[in-house]
Amino acid sequence: MPTTDSFRFQDFLQWPGGQVLSLDVLGWFLVPIATALLIWMGWRLLSAARRRRRPGDLFRQLSRTAGLSRSQRRTIRRIAIAESLASPISLMLAPSTLDHHVNRFLRRVQRPAARQRITEAAQAIHETIFDSPVAAPVKSR
Repeated sequence: MPTTDSFRFQDFLQWPGGQVLSLDVLGWFLVPIATALLIWMGWRLLSAARRRRRPGDLFRQLSRTAGLSRSQRRTIRRIAIAESLASPISLMLAPSTLDHHVNRFLRRVQRPAARQRITEAAQAIHETIFDSPVAAPVKSR
């Protein structure tokens, strides 16, 4: 290791064959710029990959477009999770699908007040998404 009196940055930049990689004035500007550019490109790629992997974004966008409130979106998610559906979007595809899964979900709800609240929320969701009242009344046990 060289002493502090004879320290040269080039001593650390030697190729295996003993050739010295010299950095002239232009190199001192290009290395930090290239490093920053690589970090920025990597950051952008990772951010784009994260955005593509978020499945809830499509549901959020569709439910907002349909005009569902935050509590209605939460109710749909809750029903979809309880019914082991792959996505809450499947409840928004057809009125009969929504009615079927709401009825199955209500069979597991024990408290009458919660059952009534979910029934009312399901009816509001049905009317909001499909622009029609519930075809068959939602059964509660």
